Amino acid sequence: MNKVNQLRTQQIDDLQNKYGECKIEKDELIEGLMKLGIYTAEELDEHTDYAEEVRYEYKLNQAKGKEKQYA
Repeated sequence: MNKVNQLRTQQIDDLQNKYGECKIEKDELIEGLMKLGIYTAEELDEHTDYAEEVRYEYKLNQAKGKEKQYA
């Protein structure tokens, strides 16, 4: 993979992680993906679905941390 593709992949990962950690909203995620050249519904769905999974895991881990704190 060349440096441009590596950078683009890193930028996509960063966006997905920011969304997953509730640092940005879904519209900001989609806007960022589109700025990186991701336009088709299939590609957007693929990346947003992954980001939703990351967000679910993040929130689950946050809840588990609070649960342990109060136990």
